[in-house]
Amino acid sequence: LDKYKSYIEKSNMAISNFSDERKKSRDKIYNELVHTSTYESLVKNKITAINYLPVITAINNGIRETYINKKGEPLFLLSKSLTDNIKSLNDGDDKLDFALKSIVLSTPNKGGLPKELIEVFERYRLKYNIYGKKSLMYDANSNIKEEIKHPYNMSSIFAYILPTNQTYLSEVYQSSTNEVSIWLKNDKDYVYPQLATKQGYLEYIEKNNIFKEKIQTVAVTSNASFWKLYSSEVKERILNYIANKDCRGLQKEFNIASDNSKSQKARTGQNNAELMSFIDENMRSLGCYSN
Repeated sequence: LDKYKSYIEKSNMAISNFSDERKKSRDKIYNELVHTSTYESLVKNKITAINYLPVITAINNGIRETYINKKGEPLFLLSKSLTDNIKSLNDGDDKLDFALKSIVLSTPNKGGLPKELIEVFERYRLKYNIYGKKSLMYDANSNIKEEIKHPYNMSSIFAYILPTNQTYLSEVYQSSTNEVSIWLKNDKDYVYPQLATKQGYLEYIEKNNIFKEKIQTVAVTSNASFWKLYSSEVKERILNYIANKDCRGLQKEFNIASDNSKSQKARTGQNNAELMSFIDENMRSLGCYSN
């Protein structure tokens, strides 16, 4: 867990500076978490199984949808369909309780996720990847081994733990692009807007220069001369799509460029061939046509 060391140390430092009242409040939630049977299964017995994916998804979504209300209190939302799905599982109420307690601990006024939960999330990430859709898992003999009945997502958990990690931030974007998740409306004061809304995400990566080197590399390797035909907004949008491996966004830009090529030539004397070639080249490099 070396790459998560900075988060763990920061969390421990924050908790050590809590007032006695806040420490007592956190300890109460943590002790309740530890006494769930789900904690025993995931942490002590190190079970890694499909029926816990909805639980981890709930934690992911709760972190993502944490917001500050008008009284300055941190609250979070979970969809009814997800909570109903968890309740339908064996020992579902306990699983949901585990998820809720974990989300509460992740909020700023409770200090953050304990180390042992990060170990659980890392174990599930390594086995199931950071997000996925409904699917069947097969063994070496092509027999169905497991069935994943619902989409699952852990991208916001890891982007919350490592907020400037390009890989995890990109996975947050891609999970929405691939319809595992959806961007939320800009109607709340989200604690982590980069995880919740598309606008918040784009503003965050620009403010923190998250993909700056990658975008600059893409821009430098392109024929810079053709960009003068387009607005800075078009250029930035396309380069962000490339940085985030957004094949759908790139395909949309390619189609727009194709549809507008004749009018572009009439207006500027040049068509959109170079731009289309640039987009196509990067889509091939990203493996967009193999999906």
